[in-house]
Amino acid sequence: NNSTEVYPRLMEIRYENNIKPGEIIDDTKLKKIKKKGSRLFEIYDDEQIKTMLNTLASTTKKKNNKKE
Repeated sequence: NNSTEVYPRLMEIRYENNIKPGEIIDDTKLKKIKKKGSRLFEIYDDEQIKTMLNTLASTTKKKNNKKE
């Protein structure tokens, strides 16, 4: 099932490229990431991968159990 493989591959990309939580991936950073390679680039286009990296692995700070 491909859907179960996407999140771990995104985390692998984040780990291998030292991408910190909350760090926004822009086109320049994505180009560097793409040079290192990942199977996700064979399946999804650049914009989709950038969106996934910027949203699926994002975290928000909580204050008194409320998102900021």
